[in-house]
Amino acid sequence: MNIYDIGDQVRMQCLLKDYDNALTTGTVTCEVKDPSGNVAAATTSTPATGIYHAFITIDEAGIWYYRFESVGATIAAGEGSFTANASQFP
Repeated sequence: MNIYDIGDQVRMQCLLKDYDNALTTGTVTCEVKDPSGNVAAATTSTPATGIYHAFITIDEAGIWYYRFESVGATIAAGEGSFTANASQFP
Protein backbone atom coordinates (compact mmCIF):
# COMPACT_ATOMS: atom_id res chain seq x y z
CA MET A 1 0.00 0.00 0.00
CA ASN A 2 1.31 3.47 -0.87
CA ILE A 3 1.66 6.05 1.91
CA TYR A 4 1.37 9.81 1.34
CA ASP A 5 1.21 13.00 3.39
CA ILE A 6 -1.57 15.59 3.63
CA GLY A 7 -1.00 18.11 0.83
CA ASP A 8 0.45 15.56 -1.62
CA GLN A 9 -1.08 15.23 -5.05
CA VAL A 10 -1.63 11.53 -5.71
CA ARG A 11 -1.82 9.95 -9.16
CA MET A 12 -4.17 6.99 -9.11
CA GLN A 13 -3.68 4.57 -11.99
CA CYS A 14 -5.53 1.58 -13.35
CA LEU A 15 -5.02 -0.87 -16.22
CA LEU A 16 -8.40 -2.01 -17.53
CA LYS A 17 -8.96 -5.11 -19.68
CA ASP A 18 -12.18 -6.69 -20.87
CA TYR A 19 -13.19 -10.36 -20.58
CA ASP A 20 -11.06 -11.25 -23.64
CA ASN A 21 -8.03 -9.70 -21.91
CA ALA A 22 -7.96 -6.86 -24.43
CA LEU A 23 -7.14 -3.36 -23.24
CA THR A 24 -10.23 -1.18 -22.96
CA THR A 25 -10.84 1.89 -25.08
CA GLY A 26 -14.19 2.95 -23.63
CA THR A 27 -15.25 5.88 -21.50
CA VAL A 28 -13.86 5.54 -17.98
CA THR A 29 -14.95 7.21 -14.76
CA CYS A 30 -13.12 7.37 -11.43
CA GLU A 31 -14.66 7.79 -8.00
CA VAL A 32 -12.65 8.50 -4.85
CA LYS A 33 -13.80 7.86 -1.27
CA ASP A 34 -12.03 9.83 1.46
CA PRO A 35 -11.47 8.53 5.03
CA SER A 36 -14.71 10.23 6.17
CA GLY A 37 -16.71 8.26 3.59
CA ASN A 38 -17.37 11.12 1.15
CA VAL A 39 -17.37 10.02 -2.51
CA ALA A 40 -16.42 12.36 -5.35
CA ALA A 41 -15.69 12.00 -9.05
CA ALA A 42 -12.13 12.55 -10.27
CA THR A 43 -11.24 13.60 -13.81
CA THR A 44 -9.54 10.80 -15.76
CA SER A 45 -6.94 10.90 -18.50
CA THR A 46 -5.69 8.17 -20.84
CA PRO A 47 -1.95 8.23 -21.58
CA ALA A 48 -2.19 4.90 -23.45
CA THR A 49 -4.83 2.36 -24.45
CA GLY A 50 -6.15 0.61 -21.36
CA ILE A 51 -4.23 2.82 -18.89
CA TYR A 52 -6.16 5.45 -16.96
CA HIS A 53 -5.00 8.14 -14.53
CA ALA A 54 -6.76 10.44 -12.11
CA PHE A 55 -5.26 12.95 -9.67
CA ILE A 56 -6.39 14.08 -6.23
CA THR A 57 -4.84 16.33 -3.58
CA ILE A 58 -4.90 14.75 -0.13
CA ASP A 59 -6.59 16.82 2.57
CA GLU A 60 -7.37 14.21 5.24
CA ALA A 61 -5.41 11.51 7.06
CA GLY A 62 -6.54 7.88 6.78
CA ILE A 63 -7.25 5.29 4.11
CA TRP A 64 -8.49 6.54 0.72
CA TYR A 65 -10.19 4.26 -1.84
CA TYR A 66 -10.70 4.70 -5.57
CA ARG A 67 -12.52 2.87 -8.35
CA PHE A 68 -12.08 3.15 -12.12
CA GLU A 69 -14.96 1.83 -14.20
CA SER A 70 -15.49 1.69 -17.96
CA VAL A 71 -18.95 2.22 -19.39
CA GLY A 72 -20.38 1.49 -22.79
CA ALA A 73 -19.40 -1.42 -25.05
CA THR A 74 -16.49 -2.54 -22.87
CA ILE A 75 -17.19 -3.36 -19.24
CA ALA A 76 -14.25 -3.41 -16.81
CA ALA A 77 -13.35 -2.03 -13.38
CA GLY A 78 -10.42 -1.71 -11.04
CA GLU A 79 -10.05 -0.54 -7.46
CA GLY A 80 -7.20 0.53 -5.22
CA SER A 81 -6.37 2.32 -1.99
CA PHE A 82 -3.66 4.33 -0.31
CA THR A 83 -2.96 5.80 3.13
CA ALA A 84 -2.41 9.44 4.06
CA ASN A 85 -0.42 10.21 7.22
CA ALA A 86 -1.61 12.77 9.74
CA SER A 87 0.46 15.95 9.83
CA GLN A 88 2.36 17.02 12.93
CA PHE A 89 1.81 20.65 11.90
CA PRO A 90 -1.43 22.67 12.09
